[in-house]
Amino acid sequence: MKDTYLISFNTLMLLPETTGHRTRTKIIDRQQNIIINRKPMYVIRKTCLTLGLSYEMTRKNAKNFFGNQHKLPIVVSHDYGVPCVFFPTFSPTAEGNVWIGLHAVKRIDPTEVNCTVTLINNEVVPLEASFVTVLKQFANANLLYRHFKRERAAILHDSVF
Repeated sequence: MKDTYLISFNTLMLLPETTGHRTRTKIIDRQQNIIINRKPMYVIRKTCLTLGLSYEMTRKNAKNFFGNQHKLPIVVSHDYGVPCVFFPTFSPTAEGNVWIGLHAVKRIDPTEVNCTVTLINNEVVPLEASFVTVLKQFANANLLYRHFKRERAAILHDSVF
């Protein structure tokens, strides 16, 4: 078990795992599943800070685009102008919140009660969130991704060398 982890495009999902009074993070990665002795929110905050912005700034950037909404997707990092967007299933600070990488989603399917997400590695993950909620979060994450790409293109187009 590790105490630290940085989110990248290899990171597919961050799930909370509670045993007793401790919450850990199960990270589904392209190569393996990893357990971190920290909450998912810690992993998100640490990654944002390490890669140049605070979590609060990433939320503020998303809020500038979406307005006053809850459960905002965020751009955790970017690689050569490609944003690495993650979206929450519940309020980001809620105990049962799962963070999902936009790039990781292959399918979202309804179940009798909630939904499942099929990841690009074909792992099927049942979620406690409703199908409609996860679909809306996925759509918002796509909107933020496209907005970031447009902003980046405008900056590159307008810059003078």
